[in-house]
Amino acid sequence: MTDMRFRRNNLSKLILAAAIVTALVAAVLGAMPAYADMGPHPNTTITFDGVPQGGVIVTLLSEDKYSGPWQWYDPSDPDSKVDMSQFTDAQYAEYCWQLFVNYADKDGYYFVQRWWTLEGDGQIEWGYHPPDNFKILLYFVDTQTFAESDVCKTYALNSYFAVDLSEWLQTGDGALPVQVRISYDYFGEIVGLVVRLAATVVIELLLALAFRLTSRKSLVTITVTNVVTQLLLNIGLNLIDYFQGIIMVLFVYLPLELLVFLVEAATYCIVLRKDGVPVWKCFVYSLVANFVSLSAGFGLALVLPWAF
Repeated sequence: MTDMRFRRNNLSKLILAAAIVTALVAAVLGAMPAYADMGPHPNTTITFDGVPQGGVIVTLLSEDKYSGPWQWYDPSDPDSKVDMSQFTDAQYAEYCWQLFVNYADKDGYYFVQRWWTLEGDGQIEWGYHPPDNFKILLYFVDTQTFAESDVCKTYALNSYFAVDLSEWLQTGDGALPVQVRISYDYFGEIVGLVVRLAATVVIELLLALAFRLTSRKSLVTITVTNVVTQLLLNIGLNLIDYFQGIIMVLFVYLPLELLVFLVEAATYCIVLRKDGVPVWKCFVYSLVANFVSLSAGFGLALVLPWAF
């Protein structure tokens, strides 16, 4: 009878802990964009070489009217205009906005009110909900002329493109589209993956110490499990994005994160229980560790966007 009562008490703790942490996770997910955990996020980076004197103003025209929090300007809805007060130089921002909002694309692509200014060679990065299909639209400040590319499509979770404007300018024919080539940053992707793995492992090991999971077997199990699950998550998301696009990545991301949590929890329960660690403690640790890494991932994504 005592043993049954002990098991019921542990089960009650398990259910209560699961309910509390699940509610916290739901609250965080409802209050923030998809920065969950230490996993990767869709990102589009374009490098520009040969930027002429005077610089260029760049935007990406979207096939759709909406791209995450960004949207086209509907003249019948004043609230659809981007808030100019967020810019340091609101007057210059208004000038840039007017340039693009009055531009009529021949294929009906939309200006979703995001742009960059380049005074020389450099790159732009759209790190949150970049459009899946887009055109690069440039405004040359000195000549006050526009140029655009053909339709580009993201091809991986992190898509890299390169534009050499010196080649395009040498043709002397502004009617030709700006040439864009794929330029995947394999080294940068590997570094970003290593940073995400390291951050996840460090956070979860520190929490393991807080949970008094201090045996060598416990620490090795947690480290190996996280490395394996994060590698599989990264590979899976990149393959899904390559074959099915960013929209599908955003759709399956949270289910995959849930699957990662279940795999980690099951592994801890099976392996660590043999060392006398209670099942409820393994489960609660996995819940808390995933929640903390989720929150930390949100903060680190703001500090190190290239890695998260």
